[in-house]
Parts: sequence; C-alpha cells; structure tokens
Amino acid sequence: MNEKMTAAVIGVIGAVMTLGAYSQSMVSPSSCIGAALCVLMYGLLVGEGFTPNPLETKSIDDSAITTSVVKPKAN
Repeated sequence: MNEKMTAAVIGVIGAVMTLGAYSQSMVSPSSCIGAALCVLMYGLLVGEGFTPNPLETKSIDDSAITTSVVKPKAN
C-alpha cells in the first residue's frame, strides 16, 4: 500500500476508536479518546511521510551487496 492509503486505514481505525469510546466499559472514555488521538496523529505522520510506512515491505537487493577479496602480498 502507498503512504496515503495506509494513512487512511490508520485514520479509520482512530475514528472507530473515538466513536466507540462511550459504548465500551473496559477503559474510561477519556483514555480511549486519548489513545485514538495518538492513533490519528500517527496516521497523519505516515501520510505526510515523516514516519516509514508500517505496511510497506522492503526486500534486500542482492546486487547491492559487493564482496571484495584481498590477497596477501607474496614476499
């Protein structure tokens, strides 16, 4: 996924947490809204490119690895 789509998914998760704050009884509503605010801020940072995309997979390119052999000098 690209950064904007990932940020949108994270934003939807934060919005669901905010809307569900008063309908659950496990955590206080203010704590749930605070956690949702942190999730929304993280989504904003991902969308703007300040934080790496957590859903992007990077593969190691074997051609970027170079090996050099150093032979000792003969006396």
